[in-house]
Amino acid sequence: MTMEADSHSIKKQLEILIIDYFRSVDKNFPKGKLKTSESPDFLLDTSPKNKIGIELTRLYFDDFYTGENELSDDIKKEIVICARELFELSSSLNLFVKVSFSKQRKIIQDKQLSLSALVANAVKKSVKTQNTGSFFSICQISNLPDEIDGIFMATHPVLTESVWEVADSPKKNYETILKIRQLIAKKEEKIQLYQKKWLNQCWLIITADRLNNKQKETFHHLIFNSGNSHQFQKIFLFDLLKAQIIQIL
Repeated sequence: MTMEADSHSIKKQLEILIIDYFRSVDKNFPKGKLKTSESPDFLLDTSPKNKIGIELTRLYFDDFYTGENELSDDIKKEIVICARELFELSSSLNLFVKVSFSKQRKIIQDKQLSLSALVANAVKKSVKTQNTGSFFSICQISNLPDEIDGIFMATHPVLTESVWEVADSPKKNYETILKIRQLIAKKEEKIQLYQKKWLNQCWLIITADRLNNKQKETFHHLIFNSGNSHQFQKIFLFDLLKAQIIQIL
Protein backbone atom coordinates (compact mmCIF):
# COMPACT_ATOMS: atom_id res chain seq x y z
CA MET A 1 0.00 0.00 0.00
CA THR A 2 1.38 3.41 -0.94
CA MET A 3 1.68 6.21 1.61
CA GLU A 4 -1.10 8.13 -0.20
CA ALA A 5 -3.42 5.11 -0.16
CA ASP A 6 -2.58 4.48 3.50
CA SER A 7 -3.33 8.13 4.32
CA HIS A 8 -6.69 7.88 2.52
CA SER A 9 -7.48 4.68 4.44
CA ILE A 10 -6.79 6.35 7.81
CA LYS A 11 -8.87 9.37 6.73
CA LYS A 12 -11.84 7.10 5.96
CA GLN A 13 -11.39 5.28 9.28
CA LEU A 14 -11.46 8.59 11.17
CA GLU A 15 -14.57 9.66 9.23
CA ILE A 16 -16.34 6.48 10.35
CA LEU A 17 -15.26 7.15 13.94
CA ILE A 18 -16.48 10.77 13.76
CA ILE A 19 -19.86 9.95 12.19
CA ASP A 20 -20.47 7.35 14.92
CA TYR A 21 -19.42 9.96 17.50
CA PHE A 22 -21.84 12.44 15.92
CA ARG A 23 -24.65 9.87 16.01
CA SER A 24 -23.97 9.16 19.69
CA VAL A 25 -24.26 12.88 20.52
CA ASP A 26 -27.23 13.71 18.25
CA LYS A 27 -30.23 11.98 19.83
CA ASN A 28 -32.38 13.00 16.82
CA PHE A 29 -30.12 11.41 14.23
CA PRO A 30 -32.37 9.45 11.83
CA LYS A 31 -32.45 5.69 12.14
CA GLY A 32 -31.41 3.77 9.07
CA LYS A 33 -28.59 1.99 7.29
CA LEU A 34 -25.44 4.12 7.10
CA LYS A 35 -22.75 3.18 4.62
CA THR A 36 -19.47 4.73 3.51
CA SER A 37 -19.26 6.35 0.11
CA GLU A 38 -17.30 8.96 -1.85
CA SER A 39 -18.79 12.38 -2.67
CA PRO A 40 -20.56 12.43 -0.26
CA ASP A 41 -18.73 10.54 2.48
CA PHE A 42 -21.79 8.66 3.76
CA LEU A 43 -25.19 7.53 2.51
CA LEU A 44 -28.00 7.06 5.01
CA ASP A 45 -31.02 5.04 3.89
CA THR A 46 -33.85 5.89 6.28
CA SER A 47 -36.47 4.15 4.10
CA PRO A 48 -36.56 2.59 0.59
CA LYS A 49 -37.45 5.99 -0.88
CA ASN A 50 -35.43 8.31 1.35
CA LYS A 51 -31.66 8.64 1.07
CA ILE A 52 -29.58 11.28 2.85
CA GLY A 53 -26.05 12.10 1.73
CA ILE A 54 -23.68 13.27 4.48
CA GLU A 55 -20.40 15.04 3.77
CA LEU A 56 -17.79 15.56 6.50
CA THR A 57 -15.20 18.31 6.47
CA ARG A 58 -12.86 19.76 9.05
CA LEU A 59 -12.58 23.36 10.21
CA TYR A 60 -8.86 23.94 9.84
CA PHE A 61 -6.72 27.05 9.72
CA ASP A 62 -3.82 27.74 7.36
CA ASP A 63 -0.27 28.55 8.49
CA PHE A 64 -1.22 32.23 8.19
CA TYR A 65 -3.12 31.92 11.47
CA THR A 66 -0.52 29.89 13.35
CA GLY A 67 2.84 31.29 12.20
CA GLU A 68 3.24 33.66 15.13
CA ASN A 69 3.18 30.71 17.55
CA GLU A 70 5.35 28.40 15.46
CA LEU A 71 7.84 27.64 18.24
CA SER A 72 5.20 26.84 20.86
CA ASP A 73 3.30 24.76 18.28
CA ASP A 74 6.40 22.62 17.76
CA ILE A 75 6.73 22.12 21.52
CA LYS A 76 3.07 21.09 21.75
CA LYS A 77 3.56 18.54 18.96
CA GLU A 78 6.61 17.13 20.74
CA ILE A 79 4.63 16.78 23.98
CA VAL A 80 1.81 14.92 22.21
CA ILE A 81 4.18 12.63 20.28
CA CYS A 82 6.00 11.77 23.51
CA ALA A 83 2.67 11.21 25.33
CA ARG A 84 1.63 8.74 22.64
CA GLU A 85 4.95 6.89 22.92
CA LEU A 86 4.61 6.67 26.71
CA PHE A 87 1.01 5.46 26.46
CA GLU A 88 1.93 2.80 23.91
CA LEU A 89 4.62 1.36 26.20
CA SER A 90 1.80 -0.30 28.13
CA SER A 91 -1.09 -0.38 25.63
CA SER A 92 -1.64 -1.52 22.04
CA LEU A 93 -5.01 0.26 21.80
CA ASN A 94 -5.44 2.34 18.64
CA LEU A 95 -6.80 5.74 19.63
CA PHE A 96 -7.78 9.03 18.03
CA VAL A 97 -6.59 11.68 20.49
CA LYS A 98 -6.78 15.48 20.44
CA VAL A 99 -4.91 17.42 23.13
CA SER A 100 -6.05 21.00 23.73
CA PHE A 101 -3.48 23.32 25.30
CA SER A 102 -4.43 26.29 27.48
CA LYS A 103 -3.85 29.76 26.04
CA GLN A 104 -3.40 31.12 29.56
CA ARG A 105 -0.38 29.04 30.52
CA LYS A 106 2.99 29.19 28.80
CA ILE A 107 4.76 25.85 28.46
CA ILE A 108 8.08 25.75 30.30
CA GLN A 109 10.61 23.69 28.35
CA ASP A 110 11.79 21.81 31.45
CA LYS A 111 8.23 20.55 31.98
CA GLN A 112 7.79 18.97 28.54
CA LEU A 113 8.50 15.40 29.62
CA SER A 114 6.39 15.62 32.77
CA LEU A 115 3.49 17.08 30.72
CA SER A 116 3.78 14.19 28.25
CA ALA A 117 3.66 11.73 31.15
CA LEU A 118 0.62 13.46 32.67
CA VAL A 119 -1.24 13.38 29.33
CA ALA A 120 -0.35 9.71 28.78
CA ASN A 121 -1.53 8.82 32.30
CA ALA A 122 -4.78 10.79 31.88
CA VAL A 123 -5.55 8.88 28.68
CA LYS A 124 -4.57 5.55 30.25
CA LYS A 125 -6.80 6.16 33.25
CA SER A 126 -9.76 7.27 31.11
CA VAL A 127 -9.73 4.29 28.74
CA LYS A 128 -9.06 1.69 31.44
CA THR A 129 -12.76 1.14 32.20
CA GLN A 130 -13.94 1.19 28.57
CA ASN A 131 -14.85 -1.73 26.33
CA THR A 132 -11.88 -1.46 23.99
CA GLY A 133 -13.44 -3.72 21.35
CA SER A 134 -16.12 -1.22 20.37
CA PHE A 135 -16.54 2.50 19.67
CA PHE A 136 -16.28 4.88 22.60
CA SER A 137 -15.46 8.56 23.05
CA ILE A 138 -14.33 10.53 26.09
CA CYS A 139 -13.94 14.29 26.54
CA GLN A 140 -11.83 15.01 29.61
CA ILE A 141 -11.63 18.57 30.91
CA SER A 142 -10.98 18.01 34.64
CA ASN A 143 -8.04 16.61 36.63
CA LEU A 144 -5.57 17.86 34.03
CA PRO A 145 -2.38 19.94 34.39
CA ASP A 146 -2.88 23.71 34.09
CA GLU A 147 -1.23 23.74 30.64
CA ILE A 148 -3.87 21.34 29.24
CA ASP A 149 -7.53 22.35 29.09
CA GLY A 150 -8.98 19.27 27.42
CA ILE A 151 -8.30 15.85 25.93
CA PHE A 152 -10.59 14.14 23.43
CA MET A 153 -10.03 10.43 22.96
CA ALA A 154 -11.95 7.82 21.00
CA THR A 155 -11.51 4.44 19.41
CA HIS A 156 -13.39 2.39 16.84
CA PRO A 157 -13.03 -1.20 15.60
CA VAL A 158 -12.12 0.13 12.11
CA LEU A 159 -9.09 2.07 13.41
CA THR A 160 -5.88 0.29 12.33
CA GLU A 161 -3.43 2.79 13.82
CA SER A 162 -3.38 5.59 16.36
CA VAL A 163 -3.68 9.28 15.51
CA TRP A 164 -2.61 11.73 18.24
CA GLU A 165 -2.81 15.44 17.43
CA VAL A 166 -2.61 18.91 18.96
CA ALA A 167 -6.13 20.35 18.93
CA ASP A 168 -6.70 23.65 17.14
CA SER A 169 -7.41 26.44 19.62
CA PRO A 170 -10.50 28.65 19.11
CA LYS A 171 -9.84 31.50 16.69
CA LYS A 172 -11.25 35.00 16.53
CA ASN A 173 -14.86 35.32 15.45
CA TYR A 174 -14.21 36.79 12.00
CA GLU A 175 -11.54 34.16 11.21
CA THR A 176 -13.87 31.32 12.13
CA ILE A 177 -16.83 32.75 10.18
CA LEU A 178 -14.67 33.38 7.10
CA LYS A 179 -13.28 29.85 7.14
CA ILE A 180 -16.74 28.27 7.61
CA ARG A 181 -18.09 30.26 4.67
CA GLN A 182 -15.16 29.12 2.53
CA LEU A 183 -15.71 25.47 3.49
CA ILE A 184 -19.44 25.64 2.71
CA ALA A 185 -18.79 27.29 -0.67
CA LYS A 186 -16.16 24.67 -1.53
CA LYS A 187 -18.50 21.80 -0.67
CA GLU A 188 -21.47 23.38 -2.47
CA GLU A 189 -19.43 23.21 -5.68
CA LYS A 190 -19.78 19.42 -5.40
CA ILE A 191 -23.56 19.35 -4.94
CA GLN A 192 -24.20 18.22 -8.53
CA LEU A 193 -21.75 15.36 -8.01
CA TYR A 194 -23.60 14.33 -4.85
CA GLN A 195 -26.95 14.42 -6.66
CA LYS A 196 -25.81 11.65 -9.01
CA LYS A 197 -26.49 9.36 -6.03
CA TRP A 198 -30.24 10.23 -6.24
CA LEU A 199 -30.33 11.84 -2.82
CA ASN A 200 -33.39 13.31 -1.12
CA GLN A 201 -31.23 15.49 1.15
CA CYS A 202 -27.60 16.58 1.48
CA TRP A 203 -26.11 17.33 4.89
CA LEU A 204 -22.77 18.89 5.74
CA ILE A 205 -21.02 18.26 9.06
CA ILE A 206 -18.10 20.60 9.82
CA THR A 207 -15.96 19.25 12.65
CA ALA A 208 -13.99 21.61 14.86
CA ASP A 209 -11.51 20.68 17.57
CA ARG A 210 -12.83 23.42 19.82
CA LEU A 211 -15.10 26.43 19.30
CA ASN A 212 -15.30 29.66 21.24
CA ASN A 213 -18.41 29.76 23.46
CA LYS A 214 -19.09 33.39 22.53
CA GLN A 215 -19.43 32.51 18.85
CA LYS A 216 -22.32 30.09 19.06
CA GLU A 217 -25.25 32.51 19.14
CA THR A 218 -24.02 34.42 16.09
CA PHE A 219 -23.02 31.60 13.76
CA HIS A 220 -26.18 31.37 11.65
CA HIS A 221 -26.63 35.11 11.19
CA LEU A 222 -23.01 35.84 10.33
CA ILE A 223 -22.51 32.85 8.05
CA PHE A 224 -25.68 33.24 6.02
CA ASN A 225 -26.05 37.00 5.73
CA SER A 226 -24.47 36.99 2.28
CA GLY A 227 -27.57 35.67 0.50
CA ASN A 228 -26.11 32.37 -0.63
CA SER A 229 -28.39 29.63 -1.88
CA HIS A 230 -28.15 27.15 1.01
CA GLN A 231 -27.83 24.12 -1.25
CA PHE A 232 -27.39 21.81 1.73
CA GLN A 233 -30.58 20.97 3.58
CA LYS A 234 -28.75 20.85 6.92
CA ILE A 235 -25.36 22.11 8.07
CA PHE A 236 -23.89 21.26 11.47
CA LEU A 237 -20.87 22.41 13.43
CA PHE A 238 -19.51 19.62 15.60
CA ASP A 239 -17.23 20.58 18.52
CA LEU A 240 -15.18 17.43 19.19
CA LEU A 241 -13.75 18.41 22.58
CA LYS A 242 -17.11 19.47 24.00
CA ALA A 243 -19.22 16.78 22.30
CA GLN A 244 -21.49 19.60 21.15
CA ILE A 245 -23.48 19.99 17.93
CA ILE A 246 -24.61 23.39 16.63
CA GLN A 247 -27.05 23.28 13.72
CA ILE A 248 -26.42 26.40 11.65
CA LEU A 249 -28.83 25.58 8.83
